[in-house]
Amino acid sequence: MNPDNRATHPHATPTTEPASTITDRLRQLADLHRQGLITDAEHAQQRARILGEL
Repeated sequence: MNPDNRATHPHATPTTEPASTITDRLRQLADLHRQGLITDAEHAQQRARILGEL
């Protein structure tokens, strides 16, 4: 069974996150980058992954 199938699971939550959550994740990622805790490459990779969820 596909858990994302709303026909068989009408109360399943969609896999897309609200924009505010994505915005919060991007801010947190930027903070980590500014603090030097992640590299430019790690920042770019994770930012692309988060934006790909839109």
